[in-house]
Amino acid sequence: KGAVLVPAVAPQLSATGPYVYVVTPADTAEFRSIAVGQRQDDRVVIERGLKAGERVVTLGHIGITPDGKVKIEAPKPAPGEAAKP
Repeated sequence: KGAVLVPAVAPQLSATGPYVYVVTPADTAEFRSIAVGQRQDDRVVIERGLKAGERVVTLGHIGITPDGKVKIEAPKPAPGEAAKP
């Protein structure tokens, strides 16, 4: 209860440990060291380094650089779910 969860594809691993790229209000990427906790289906608990409501990069990590501009894509509808206008 009260845990911060992100898609399991968001955390990456570097020589210094796990991290995510947080998308700032200016749509740039901010490198953030994190502590990863337990996995819950297709999500993982972030124990330290991320606050609830922060947006994280989930696709295209290889092309991201700290402070670089990111492209925000609308989520694709789940199978059987109608697309929202």
